[in-house]
Amino acid sequence: MTQAFGTILKAAHDLFIKGLADQTVRNHVILSMLKKKGRIKYGQDGTQMNWKVRYKRHQLETYQDGKVVTFKRIDPYLEATLPWRAYDMNTVVTKQERLATRGKSGIFKLYGQKSKELKTDFSRELSGKFFGDGSDGENFHGAEAIFSGTYTSASKAGTANGTYAGLNQTLGNYGGSSTADPEYDFWTPALVAWNSSAWNASASTFYATCLEAVRYGINRAMRKNATQERIDVVDLNLDMFEQFQNALEAKETIYVTKGNKGLLGALGFTTMYFDGVEVTWEEDVPANTGYGFNFDYIELDCMTDQLIDGYVEYDIDSKGWKIGADLFGNFKFESPQHQFKLYAA
Repeated sequence: MTQAFGTILKAAHDLFIKGLADQTVRNHVILSMLKKKGRIKYGQDGTQMNWKVRYKRHQLETYQDGKVVTFKRIDPYLEATLPWRAYDMNTVVTKQERLATRGKSGIFKLYGQKSKELKTDFSRELSGKFFGDGSDGENFHGAEAIFSGTYTSASKAGTANGTYAGLNQTLGNYGGSSTADPEYDFWTPALVAWNSSAWNASASTFYATCLEAVRYGINRAMRKNATQERIDVVDLNLDMFEQFQNALEAKETIYVTKGNKGLLGALGFTTMYFDGVEVTWEEDVPANTGYGFNFDYIELDCMTDQLIDGYVEYDIDSKGWKIGADLFGNFKFESPQHQFKLYAA
């Protein structure tokens, strides 16, 4: 009976894991965008995550006929490094529960109850992990990992002073004197104090400053006026999104293109258009906070061959079947300079 139950349970669990991965991606803005842009990578390996970061350009020099050319060898790359992290969620089918469901239909009914709880909770929990900083040594390195800095109420922009993936984010730390020099700000995100007194708005509320602050973040995160470097999504806390909607209401014909669905709109999410960028909200975004993300420079790297792995094991000590789902990997911000954060100073 135990062996037969296990065979049925494993078959049901395989189907559950596939459905769990699909639902988890489909129901959340960040994961949906990563999948849509092909930015979820599977089967990644190595003792840690590492990738090359280009921070210098070869210099274009003048040449005159007959001039002796001096050849220079430069290494334009630095290496960024992050550890692998993992999440697990599980439950147990006890022997008594198994004995109470001897038939196949009873087994699937019992498992259906267990899997429904796992599916709902795993999906909700994983979404929030994208906004953490990973500093506890256990969680994924989410968005907050790249946004360390100080803010003052008298300045529109905060000052980045953190370290991400082993590289310093302070302006000019690797050379250069202005944004014209690639090494000056290649690892520095844009930090935007939306409640600064420096805005033209009449008050320091998000309702009053949001159009200026969001536009400032969009422009500063681009660095160059190139399509690939444009922010894809501005992701706001729900209260801030409602204030943004209200602020745009009088200017809707100017800023919002109805019927022109972007990636998120086409996927069924509630969005608005502003300066060519989709604006939306998620419940996991912290209070008084918003983010601008360019998903061409963000990845979710998974060590397994699918987003979520499942397991079913019989434990003789507890006489129960242990079933669960796990994810091994980490988020990777390949270029923090193309992201921004809205924050209250």
